[in-house]
Amino acid sequence: VHFPRNEQDLEHLHQSTVCRIINATAKEIALHLPRYVHFPRNEQGMIENKAAFQRMAGFEEVIGCIDCTHIAIKNPNRNYGERFRNRKGWMSLNVQVVTGPNYEIQDIVIRWPGSAHDSRIFDASSLKLRYDRGELQGILLGKYFSFH
Repeated sequence: VHFPRNEQDLEHLHQSTVCRIINATAKEIALHLPRYVHFPRNEQGMIENKAAFQRMAGFEEVIGCIDCTHIAIKNPNRNYGERFRNRKGWMSLNVQVVTGPNYEIQDIVIRWPGSAHDSRIFDASSLKLRYDRGELQGILLGKYFSFH
């Protein structure tokens, strides 16, 4: 099996072939994502996160760092495309990421159009639901806010 190592390796492949490769790869990554990307599932994991953030930066009670970023995309659909136009004027997905104390991704939400506000994404997230249920105790530290 030959795997393309760089752009030149893809040069002689038809666009539809490259699309199939990318789609197959993305599906495999998505299939295995929960195994590697997950927020601490128990009290011990939360305690470990808090202790690591305390050692690293002196942050007390911090269980994760949260932010959203825009990932550029092509206009996905003529009927709904404008929903993907962000406030800067280009098409994107607005992706929410929570990192742990070792800079590892512990939670990721990749389903919102670029027009979605960061707070809307968080309010609809499983992490917010866990906070509301009392399952999470600690602070998610963000660029413009903290949630606890």
